[in-house]
Amino acid sequence: MEPAGKGFAFAVDQYLGVILKENAEWIDRATLKTLYKQTSAACADSEVDFIAVSGGVVEEPKLLAGSFRRARDIMKDRFWLDGGLVHTEPYRKPEEAEGPDLSVAMEKLFLALDIGNESAASSLLLATGAAMREAGAHEQDMKAGLVRVMGTVLGKLGQSRPEIREKSHLFSDRLMDLYKEYRHAGLLDRLAGLAKQIADELRSFGTDKQIQKMLEMIERNYSENLKLESLAEVFNYNSSYLGKLFKNTTGQYFNTYLDKVRIEKAKELLEQGMKVYQVAERVGYTNVDYFHSKFRKYVGTSPSDYRKKQQTDAL
Repeated sequence: MEPAGKGFAFAVDQYLGVILKENAEWIDRATLKTLYKQTSAACADSEVDFIAVSGGVVEEPKLLAGSFRRARDIMKDRFWLDGGLVHTEPYRKPEEAEGPDLSVAMEKLFLALDIGNESAASSLLLATGAAMREAGAHEQDMKAGLVRVMGTVLGKLGQSRPEIREKSHLFSDRLMDLYKEYRHAGLLDRLAGLAKQIADELRSFGTDKQIQKMLEMIERNYSENLKLESLAEVFNYNSSYLGKLFKNTTGQYFNTYLDKVRIEKAKELLEQGMKVYQVAERVGYTNVDYFHSKFRKYVGTSPSDYRKKQQTDAL
């Protein structure tokens, strides 16, 4: 830049500064855009990423220190600054508000990844990150929250999917690398990339039948809070249509099929001598009385009587 006579560059701490010699009329948005493109081209060969800010025009050299301080203040919120432009104004933090329910995001992400739906998983992560930003989340809170969501989902997937369990160390390392990300957009891109990698591992290429995927998922995750509406979202179907498709394929309504799977699993656990309330929780019923009614409906007797009969028959 110095040989061209337009200004000169300098380094201070971790920052690289550029001082332009042109007059104030020349330093407009178009100029800043051109400067960004020139800087980006210069960094391309070295694959160096950067965030660009400007402290504004000053009328005389002795005021440059003030411009530098303004630029440095803008840079303090660099995590929230988007790439592709020179930022000239401080980041306006939203007022802190109630953020998204991460437990709901966790549940939906688990379902999306379990069936290998990369698109639904990525969209969910991007939407959750955007909602946290709009709620005024701090950088470390956002990172910790999203890492916790993805980490919990990985843990649950690893319990039923050996292909994930075998690569748990790889995925965990990539997850921890998220804390190194210094830009909001980069954090979400990394998360989406991780979701894609997990989905690729889990996607079933042997069949395109969505209902078969649902049946397999129910068999693996009957103890989860499975709802047709949630599954419709991750399968990219209207819930009413998916319900009809499920009924036409299996001959049973979704909730009926799920109840029958749970009750069959409950019978196995009762035969092992487990207590009724423990069995109810293990197969996905949070209300023991509700479990009693469902068990009697499909088996014709109460869970406790069924357990006693099995123990008597075993003698």
